Amino acid sequence: IEAQADWKKLGFASRKMNNQLFARFREVCDKFFAAKAEFFANTRDEHAKNFAAKTALAERAEALKDSTDWRKATEEFVAMQKEWKAIGTVGKKNSDAVWQRFLSACDHFFEQKKKATSGVRQTENANLKAKRDVIVRLGEIDLQQPREEALAALHALQDEWQQIGHVPFREKDKVYEEYREKVNH
Repeated sequence: IEAQADWKKLGFASRKMNNQLFARFREVCDKFFAAKAEFFANTRDEHAKNFAAKTALAERAEALKDSTDWRKATEEFVAMQKEWKAIGTVGKKNSDAVWQRFLSACDHFFEQKKKATSGVRQTENANLKAKRDVIVRLGEIDLQQPREEALAALHALQDEWQQIGHVPFREKDKVYEEYREKVNH
């Protein structure tokens, strides 16, 4: 557009040269504006395609946000988040709205998961404490008492151990080894 304004300021050349020069200048301008129009048409098409893909992801996330299959749903949400990043840009007009839909569904799911699994962690920690208590009491069995009484106390503590639920995953091997050592001692 600046070049066109400068063209108008330059004035005329001879009639024969002026028509030829203007035709060349007009051809270059027409090619540029045609390429520009094609670029923006492709950009609009790409943005529309990306918007449709992101809307579909937001709908999937909204449908999955109340799932209680924590492991499977978490894997799916992580995959959707990676897919979201790979899709590409959406026009400014729609970008924030579709992002907020997707983000609120993800946030809702992960908040519910956190609430549900925090109770599990507390239970597992309580179980760990109970199992450590059994280990301590195993060490307190008086080996000087009659064999039958010692075995009865051992079996009672083994039964109690079996009744206690899961412990935190990172602690399970360590606490089990401590238990086996006391039982075998």
